[in-house]
Amino acid sequence: MLESTSLVDADRLHSHAGNLKENGWRLVGMTGVAREGGVDLFYHFDRELKMTNLKVETEEDETIPSIGDQFPGAWIHENEIQDQFGIRFDGLDPDYRRLFFLEENVEATPICRGVSARVSKEPGK
Repeated sequence: MLESTSLVDADRLHSHAGNLKENGWRLVGMTGVAREGGVDLFYHFDRELKMTNLKVETEEDETIPSIGDQFPGAWIHENEIQDQFGIRFDGLDPDYRRLFFLEENVEATPICRGVSARVSKEPGK
């Protein structure tokens, strides 16, 4: 059951995640969604079979604080997002520096940015 999704500025992410940790929430996942000009990051938390999310809207080349010191398993999600979208995390430990999934000779992130679907409101089109 979804309880809420809160939009959080990157500079307040660490404090919001800390508040969730103090109140018994656990990190269960993280999702990146490409959009033109950046990536939206969703942090998914669970407590007593309820879900809440933090959403951070990033811009290209923006560095996001890692929440790995609060939620030790976050390093896996953050390294994956870093590889796939090119987002950098400050304080990420361990930091695979875009070599978690990718090989050294890969020059671009595999997720295409600025690609979107268009929905027609006319039936059959």
